[in-house]
Amino acid sequence: SDRSGSRDVFLKNLIDGKEEAVVSNKFTKVTTQWSRDGKFVVYTQMEPGTNRDIWVLPMDGLKAGQPVAYLRTKANEFLGQLSPDSRWMAYTSDESGRREVYVREFPSGKSAINISTAGGEAPRWSADGRELFFIGADGKMNVMAVKSAGAVFEPGTAVPLFSANWVRPPNEPLLDYDVSADGKRFVVTTAAPDSISAAL
Repeated sequence: SDRSGSRDVFLKNLIDGKEEAVVSNKFTKVTTQWSRDGKFVVYTQMEPGTNRDIWVLPMDGLKAGQPVAYLRTKANEFLGQLSPDSRWMAYTSDESGRREVYVREFPSGKSAINISTAGGEAPRWSADGRELFFIGADGKMNVMAVKSAGAVFEPGTAVPLFSANWVRPPNEPLLDYDVSADGKRFVVTTAAPDSISAAL
């Protein structure tokens, strides 16, 4: 919510309706995930000098800890997604000059592994952590099998699935699609057929 003048992160109790600001500062923030184990809220924070950065808010039940900068460089890093076991962080970065998908160890932030090779963004893990989905620069939804996500991350080869016709709001680091638990269905913010025809 931007009720305080900047976009902050709030937590709302669905039983009694009480709200509290769990991350509040002068910078714009966009949440991208609450980890499956409930221990971390991942969000993007935009600051002058370092652009978009990935931050993590530790959670102890519904009690928030102190935010920690996970990845903060002069490049844009955003759309962070923790694997189901919270051992790996997938994210989008333009450090190479274009948007690509990477995976790093969590929480250390070591060992960046390039997942997309011809442009890509908006990664999401499958429910079992054995697949990683992302949208390529050509607009196609891709899937990459994860050979191993234990002590060593072994990415497979990305395979295109379908043309997503994904509509990404300008300058907004949002995840505008999701994958069902079985990995067979997608919900995507997409352009209507008439809009696509008109654009062509």
